[in-house]
Amino acid sequence: MNADVIRRAVNVKPEELDMDNWIRETECGTVACIAGNCALQHGFSYDVPKRARQLMGLTHTQANRLFHSHCWPLGFANPIGDVIDSLGYILTPGTREYLERVKQRVEHFITTGGNE
Repeated sequence: MNADVIRRAVNVKPEELDMDNWIRETECGTVACIAGNCALQHGFSYDVPKRARQLMGLTHTQANRLFHSHCWPLGFANPIGDVIDSLGYILTPGTREYLERVKQRVEHFITTGGNE
């Protein structure tokens, strides 16, 4: 697992992160999930899950745990994949709170060796 590459994928502006989209163009710029940001940072815009998994040094199981928020532990997302705060409230993509919660999820993932 390449923790530096994983952390770099969430070292973005709040408006550039949305866990519901691999990569999406908007009138304000590009929005992407963890995998999408990783792929873009390394010059790829196609085959995003595979490229990001390889760049991050993850197994298929680990990639699913990280890339799909509905696979996150319940403290970070609800069962349908909405990113939530520590009280269980749904956070809105594009906000600083959303970005910080995703960063917390990434740190938890790295700390557990990709097991959670």
